Amino acid sequence: MQGRSPRPEFRDISLGLQGVYGKLLRSPLPPHIARLAEELAHGLAAAGSEGQPVALVADPDDASRNLAGVLLEEVGFRVISAADGAEAYRKAEANAGQLAFAFVDGALPGAEGQGGVASGVSGRCPDIVVVVAAERDTDPDTEDASRSLRVIRKPWLPLDLLREAEHAMERATAAARKATDGRDH
Repeated sequence: MQGRSPRPEFRDISLGLQGVYGKLLRSPLPPHIARLAEELAHGLAAAGSEGQPVALVADPDDASRNLAGVLLEEVGFRVISAADGAEAYRKAEANAGQLAFAFVDGALPGAEGQGGVASGVSGRCPDIVVVVAAERDTDPDTEDASRSLRVIRKPWLPLDLLREAEHAMERATAAARKATDGRDH
């Protein structure tokens, strides 16, 4: 499995759109351009990534969401992203069969409490690793080891996210191998 788009020119186009519009407007991308950029960067990659584990990045901050997405792609995930809780729930449900990892901002809009969206996503997809970026190291809403909810402190470091993502990728790979071995016998 490869974490990059089979057609890297689309990622370049996406980044170009973000760069041009971001500089011209000095604000986030207009919604229709943001959707186009996401489709180019992530949607077209899905055609060549059947069976590839999926990571959800849910963060209202564009820069944090993009950085996390790039890091998770490097680990080997196909990345989907959401800017609010409702979008995170929709995308988690739509990708439930392949979702292996979620990185969620604890203050994500649409969340009830620090771990609201994280708990909701892990409830919809109980076999995934969910990492919450939180202001504090622990929170009662996020302390649930049976659902693999973990907390990293804000501001989070890329190395912390990579460690958690690599753990999730190892887990997803082992589960896929086990499922394949079961079908072979």
